[in-house]
Amino acid sequence: MPKCLFHPKNFVAKLASFGSHCLSRLLLTTIVAFVLFSAAEAAGPLSVRTTNPRYFFDANGRAVYLAGSYQNPYNLLNSGPGNFSTYFDFLAQQNHNFTRLWAWEESPWIYDQNGQVTFSIQPYERTGPGLALDGGLKFDLTRFNQAYFDQLRARVIQAGQRGIYVSLILFEGFSSQRKVRQVNPWLADPFQRDNNVNGIDADPNGNGSGEEFFSLSYPSLTALQEAFVRQVVDTLNDLDNVLYEVSGDTLLTSLSWQYHMIDYVKSYQSTKPNQHPVGISQFYAGNLAAIFNSQADWIVILGTNFHPPLAKANKVLFLEASPTLFQYNNSDQWVWRTFTRGYNPIYPEPQSPISGINDSVHAAIGQTRAYSQFVNLASMSPSDNVCSTDFCLASPGAEYLVYLPSGGRISVDLSASSRNLLTAWFDTATGQTISGNAVSGGTRVVFTSPVRGQSVLQILADGLVSSQTAGTSNSTSSSNTTTTSSASSSQNNGGTVATPTITPNGGIYSDVVTVTLKTNTGGATIYYTTDGQSPTQSAKKYAGAFTLAASTLVKAKAFKNNFNPSAEASAWFTKADTGSFNFTLSNSGDKSVNAGSSVTNSIAATLGSGSAQSVSFSASGLPSGATASFSSASCSPTCSTVLSVSTTGATTTGNFPVTVTAVGGGVTRTTAFNLSVTGASTVATPTITPSGGSFTTSVSVTIQTATSGASIYYTTDGSSPTQSSTLYTGAITLTSSAVVKAKAFMSGYTASAEASASFTKQVVGASDLVGYWKFDEGTGTTVSDSSGNGNTGTLTNGPLWTAGRIGNALYFDGINDSITIPDSNSLDLSGSFTFSAWVNPVSTFTDFRSILVKNPCRRF
Repeated sequence: MPKCLFHPKNFVAKLASFGSHCLSRLLLTTIVAFVLFSAAEAAGPLSVRTTNPRYFFDANGRAVYLAGSYQNPYNLLNSGPGNFSTYFDFLAQQNHNFTRLWAWEESPWIYDQNGQVTFSIQPYERTGPGLALDGGLKFDLTRFNQAYFDQLRARVIQAGQRGIYVSLILFEGFSSQRKVRQVNPWLADPFQRDNNVNGIDADPNGNGSGEEFFSLSYPSLTALQEAFVRQVVDTLNDLDNVLYEVSGDTLLTSLSWQYHMIDYVKSYQSTKPNQHPVGISQFYAGNLAAIFNSQADWIVILGTNFHPPLAKANKVLFLEASPTLFQYNNSDQWVWRTFTRGYNPIYPEPQSPISGINDSVHAAIGQTRAYSQFVNLASMSPSDNVCSTDFCLASPGAEYLVYLPSGGRISVDLSASSRNLLTAWFDTATGQTISGNAVSGGTRVVFTSPVRGQSVLQILADGLVSSQTAGTSNSTSSSNTTTTSSASSSQNNGGTVATPTITPNGGIYSDVVTVTLKTNTGGATIYYTTDGQSPTQSAKKYAGAFTLAASTLVKAKAFKNNFNPSAEASAWFTKADTGSFNFTLSNSGDKSVNAGSSVTNSIAATLGSGSAQSVSFSASGLPSGATASFSSASCSPTCSTVLSVSTTGATTTGNFPVTVTAVGGGVTRTTAFNLSVTGASTVATPTITPSGGSFTTSVSVTIQTATSGASIYYTTDGSSPTQSSTLYTGAITLTSSAVVKAKAFMSGYTASAEASASFTKQVVGASDLVGYWKFDEGTGTTVSDSSGNGNTGTLTNGPLWTAGRIGNALYFDGINDSITIPDSNSLDLSGSFTFSAWVNPVSTFTDFRSILVKNPCRRF
């Protein structure tokens, strides 16, 4: 029988024949198994095995090479609605099986090149009383926001449905550290003392940042962090595609704290059905040797060059690429070099990818992922000695995978094999696979690559089957050259199976209930569970209607060869005790509202069993700046109430999952809907006519705005107007100097900008003026005479410039400060005259003070 190696073509394998002395033996069942496996969801939580601790192993005993990318820096757990599904689809199309989810801790107040980034949802409820520094209600650090954890679970499930493992970064340190010349994100952190109702201050030294958050010196902080960890583990424990990473961007001094969190996550998981791997990052924790001595299952190391050291054997190691490596046309080499040195690569998506480089890196990740499943990775290790390039994985005597960064000649030590060995070459740039000659083992053999540039050499002992999932079957063959696309896809050609429908879709019943399952994809098979576990093809196969006689959670999923599995369907069936009170809760659907307006949702509580009892209603998950009220705070099912959600022009925009809870008679029920808040328009800025100036007797002032229906409020004392100021109803008559300020308001709109105009009353006519000193210079040692007589005065003994009722003024100390004006004919007054001044006394005197002095003996 001829022998062959396995070659990929868009990850759907073809068989190849290379003549009687060349490779030709991967079996059709192996190919089919690979195609199904590459698109399948995780098979049980990952674990580490001492036989080869460089890689994780799944529940089926397969070594799992994790390779993928993540969005940087705003791949955020709490960023509100986004295109996570689209990004997960992209990763699956690129044959990636790993990504990271970062939990960012501040609410708003971080900026990128597009402006402010606002995080719509946080782990803690915003209950007040009082407002946080971002304008929203203060956080209660003892009350978790269930919508946050529901969103987290949904995103991890979305990734798992595409065969993607998620590293969940539990804490991040960016928000706790002051930024130079940037808005300080610590000011919006829930653990900043002004942002929570619990009296928690994670900045006890008062330096304006929260480094102390990552310390074990404050037990109250640590207790809250441990509570958060428990809530996350409880949320995700039943999911298979989960890894935990303690922190990102945390200070180097946080190592002891990170060790504690690793131990705590492991300890708490030990009480749960599943134990997921826990990791730590060298980049943020510092000393690599210290990290290897930790209890972490896996480690992230920063990759700063194209020749990483050989991966040690006592931890699963990830290599996260430094962004500086992806500025060159050969950047994709980093992926192959990382893979063949025993690491799992992580590629941080660049914010501004260079054309061509980003695509080639993604393709290389997909190619290495494919080869990780072609070879028997569980028995392979990297080596500095087996091949002359240093980039190879070997199971000595059985199988070798060698990477040549620039083609040419390579020597491989095959002395451990007493068999003949089959060879094949892979061109990473074109995706072409080329047959090689069979060689004899027992010595070191020199090979010459047929490819100019990057290439991969696969060597397999004759008579072995390459792949962790090899089957047994006869093979067929075709030509001796095949092609693997460099832009890979792990999705099956047939598409995705339609999600099953469960009929009835759950509910309360008093007797047995008959359940049917259906999918619209012809030829698909449905598997289901009744114990709350996610169904796989090892679960019960649906063969017809089945009955339930107890409270049960039914989950169903549909599968079909060459198709991606469907999404998971689920329904709760609650068996009612006819003697006990029970009810269901529903709402009238998703709602939309313009910021500044209100919207209502009808909430129905339907009696299921027992006698009616009163239930009370509450709502959670509202955006910052929104409030909720019920037409009836309580009622007895069957009954209804109307939920009213009121917003302001400052209410946060976006989509928010709002949960209504009804509690009564020992029973709690919830119903949820999506609230969409759109931005409010802004009222046009008022115009003031005339726009200011001087007058002698009086002036009539009018104010108007271009926004029809808006109300204008104004002040005349220079203060900023609010809706408590005077409402403008018609022309204003001013008889004295004033600063008019106006602002327009309208329900459902953002208030206008403020308009302002200054009006100055002239005391006497210009022809009668002898001297007119305004004191409006603001600086200098002289004051000008605006009468036209040129009587410029000089500041004597240091009067101080200060703010006046209108414009600038001078402050006199009441002792010897004065203005000295030289003698002039215009000041030789022989008859009566009028003197006026605006004076603001700051203290009361019991004796007289002079305001005007003609000469030392005449004072006025």
